[in-house]
Amino acid sequence: MRSLFFIGAFVGTAFLACSTPSEPGAAPQPDTSPPDTSDAGTPDEASAPPLTWAPCDTKDWPDGFALPPATVRCTTVTVPFDHDHPEDGRTLKLRVARDPSRAFPTGKAVFQLAGGPGGTSVGQAGTVPRYMPKLLDQFDLVYVDQRGTGGSGYLDCAAGYPSTKDEWIACAGEHAKDDLARYLTVQAAHDLESVRAALGYGKINIRGGSYGTRLGLEYLRQHESSVDAVVLDGVDPPNNTFFRDFIVAVDRGVARLASDCKSSPDCAAITPDVLADLTKHRAAVKAAPRSIVADGAATTEDEATFLDVLGAALFEASTYYRIPRAIHGAATGDFVAWDALMSDMLGQTISEPMHAQRRSNSFAASSAPPRGLRPTRRVRGTSYVAPGLYMTVICAEDLPGSGTIDSLRALDASQLWGGDSTMVDIAQACAAWNVPALDPSLRAPVLSQAKVLLLNGDLDLNTFPEWGARAAATLPHAKNVVVPHATHSTMSIPCVGQIITDFIAGGGDAANVDVTCVDHLAPPAW
Repeated sequence: MRSLFFIGAFVGTAFLACSTPSEPGAAPQPDTSPPDTSDAGTPDEASAPPLTWAPCDTKDWPDGFALPPATVRCTTVTVPFDHDHPEDGRTLKLRVARDPSRAFPTGKAVFQLAGGPGGTSVGQAGTVPRYMPKLLDQFDLVYVDQRGTGGSGYLDCAAGYPSTKDEWIACAGEHAKDDLARYLTVQAAHDLESVRAALGYGKINIRGGSYGTRLGLEYLRQHESSVDAVVLDGVDPPNNTFFRDFIVAVDRGVARLASDCKSSPDCAAITPDVLADLTKHRAAVKAAPRSIVADGAATTEDEATFLDVLGAALFEASTYYRIPRAIHGAATGDFVAWDALMSDMLGQTISEPMHAQRRSNSFAASSAPPRGLRPTRRVRGTSYVAPGLYMTVICAEDLPGSGTIDSLRALDASQLWGGDSTMVDIAQACAAWNVPALDPSLRAPVLSQAKVLLLNGDLDLNTFPEWGARAAATLPHAKNVVVPHATHSTMSIPCVGQIITDFIAGGGDAANVDVTCVDHLAPPAW
């Protein structure tokens, strides 16, 4: 979601859980098609252990993600469970997918690193080529499910994706015998190096999104000599203060919205004061919850529902720019636009009571949480995120830099627009996961001479745009680009997809990459 952050419905049983370090992920199915001689491998692959490539098993593909094209093949690569002590003999099997270039074999590859932490990279094999199709002219696209995710020993929770402190603690008990300290980002970085060698590549290119940028940076720290060019989209440096930043994200978003609207003649024509409109409607539904109908059931919009809808809408550009018109209407008694925005955020059709059947119900009593709300802003995406890996990483790597539980609780209480008490609950649950805090040297900024392109959305509330500048401070050959009017993960913007393609195809020479197209991106209409 981080995904960091995030997308889609909650994880159910998309992948099998892993209870022991050596348990394999989902193995590829036998290939019954005629032999494919074009899959002979890269020029150096002859020296690597033999790999069996087969069509990827897609029966449990993550919700909302396009299936991979027929050209994509999967295999498994065995890696040491503990790269610091490989002699102990423990291993893990990683699921790896490859979409070969149109000129295969060229020996060139772009490794795609997923967000989360806990996302499946292989699950993106049908999505990434849509945004950067020309990379396949000369580069293989390689997807490696990070240990503990996807088909690489998915760290699950028996009751599904947790939503409360007690549920996170219960899940921790399920993994009490797992050596979770071996599931941190540094071990995943060593896994990538093992996969690179197993596939026979020399230097590789990296494209990471959200938490994948953290993994990309760690790979730079550990294996810089194996890197050609790196693209980090939605930068999540190791020295962040993630828990604190997520708690203040909504207040930050409201302040930015008020400023943007005031400075825009178009928005100012819609409402003279969006902050006043938000305050008025919040007070109204707090004093007297508004009667509405959700998917045909009578219920109410109360203060908590309003804050959740507002918070979720701030995280996406497609909804951010709709807030002023919608909330001004609500504040003046016209709820059509606000109900439409609520419908999108809650995944339910919201209307006035006279438009649907009336029967008793409530959001709180609903058997399932509203779709598209908490997964977007609190869990950083849960349709493809392994909850056990998510908690392992954030408890060991992010919590140590975010202050004490008491300080987080006080920060949450100080927020005017809802804060994020979920993050306080998760912070408290971290003790049950019993993962040692990350070595402080691995929270230090990454120093590297590599060629790096840093991308952040100007409106990003998952990975703040200043995080890119923070990472660039110790990367002297980095190009830092802030994309206007964009939120989290900018790859889907055609202009940005072209920039990424040109940067990688040009060997990471930022001087020859035209990034000025971002200056001409028009904001969505208010």
